[in-house]
Amino acid sequence: MADIRTNYNYEQPRPGKITLTELRDNVWEYENDWNKSLFDCCTDAKICFCAFVCPWCFWCELFSRAGECLCTPIFVPLATLTLRTKLRTGFRIKGTVANDCVITTFCSPCASIQLLNELNAQGL
Repeated sequence: MADIRTNYNYEQPRPGKITLTELRDNVWEYENDWNKSLFDCCTDAKICFCAFVCPWCFWCELFSRAGECLCTPIFVPLATLTLRTKLRTGFRIKGTVANDCVITTFCSPCASIQLLNELNAQGL
């Protein structure tokens, strides 16, 4: 019998490869919550001190840990907002862009500490 060729690629799954097993009704319904509340920012005094006293240094470290250029918070307006939205959508955490905007505008150090806690919880 002749070989039948198809356009399908039967590749074995590789470790670390994400596969979608079921379709969701609404892809924008996120299922996760933040690992720590916004107001858990003062549980570690050293981190709290750094975030409130020297936010630029704290932001540079945070952006570097998130895989972004460490100079981003210095040169890009609203950089903390964009990082919060990126991490929230990447980790499928419930929330909205409007909520991210309000939190990063009025309590940027607390939001930054929450982002650091989330990166730590995710092992990054």
